[in-house]
Amino acid sequence: IIESELGGHCSDYVSIAKNIDLNNDGINELFVEGNGNFGNVSTAPIWVIGKDGDSFKILLREQGEIYEIKKSRTNFYYDLYFPSRRNVSSSFLSTYEFNDGKYQLQKCQVAFFNGSEKPYKIFDCGETEKIEKFESENQNR
Repeated sequence: IIESELGGHCSDYVSIAKNIDLNNDGINELFVEGNGNFGNVSTAPIWVIGKDGDSFKILLREQGEIYEIKKSRTNFYYDLYFPSRRNVSSSFLSTYEFNDGKYQLQKCQVAFFNGSEKPYKIFDCGETEKIEKFESENQNR
């Protein structure tokens, strides 16, 4: 399934990182991570793959360095959280819920950091003008 997306032999690009049952049906879903052979991308893709009858399908494709399986569930599947680097001083914080046969973005935020793990300012991703204004006012921090 990933070979068709990447256009080559997937073992050159990915590895299975986690094998977990996300919906308690007795069949494990796979978290497959890119291994860094993706050019200038600072974070590699992560695919969540599930069994669909006799075949497999991609339930989610996201960029990231890490992810978290939340305790909360939507439609029997655990919700997923992906923080991913946006640039040197900010990250996207994305939460996904399972709807209509795949994971869909439920919440997206842009978090700004100032040398610590805890963000000092957070915006919703749709607040583009506020984000741009904040970035221009805080360029020299």
